[in-house]
Amino acid sequence: MALPTPPPRSARRSGGRRSSTSATSRPNSRVASRPALREAAVTSRRWLTSTRCLRPTGSCPPGSAGATAPGSTAPCSASWTGRRNYDVSLPHKKIPDALASLAKNMAIPAMPFGEEFKPEAAIVNYYGPSDMLGGHVDDMEADWTKPIVSISLGCKCIFLLGGKTRDEVPTAMFLRSGDIVLMAGEARERFHGVPRIFTESNQQEISALVSQLSGEDDCFILDYIKNSRININIRQVY
Repeated sequence: MALPTPPPRSARRSGGRRSSTSATSRPNSRVASRPALREAAVTSRRWLTSTRCLRPTGSCPPGSAGATAPGSTAPCSASWTGRRNYDVSLPHKKIPDALASLAKNMAIPAMPFGEEFKPEAAIVNYYGPSDMLGGHVDDMEADWTKPIVSISLGCKCIFLLGGKTRDEVPTAMFLRSGDIVLMAGEARERFHGVPRIFTESNQQEISALVSQLSGEDDCFILDYIKNSRININIRQVY
């Protein structure tokens, strides 16, 4: 189920800022050292060490790139491990209240009658210009009757939704900044993936997010998001 109506402006701005700054910081679980994750961590350090850009236009000073760092995941209430399960004993940050509230509201159409979605874990996927996400099924949660709330920020991408086997031809759709996908019902058992993102200026479709991040304080984040996609997916684990 795709919800093309974007979240509130404040939620998109906050989500973009948090996912490219605090979400890459400890104690959140750290996973693969992919270039997109390293660049997100670099963006985090630039933003934290520079109160604001020293230009009245908000453009970042040239030559401001920092050293690369290992990648990170998201603010998780149940941390991800390489064994494809959740380990709540690991250190983690609380999911921000605004993000948890947004997930609860967006999950309503896909929830069993009379039940409320409980945001127990969040994973942030970072995509650089050449990154993709292969076909997979999200099968770590104990209860598959609850949806996954998946929020897109940044550059437009192609999203493929297939069948219960890799042999079925997938359906392709565009996901733009602010779009939300609910993986619920039979969709929880279907393969899905992201074969590419669009970083070309005439294909990004991020003008609304750019306008929200046009302040001097957000210039590092703006430079990052113009060539990247951030996917925040929020889950009820138990």
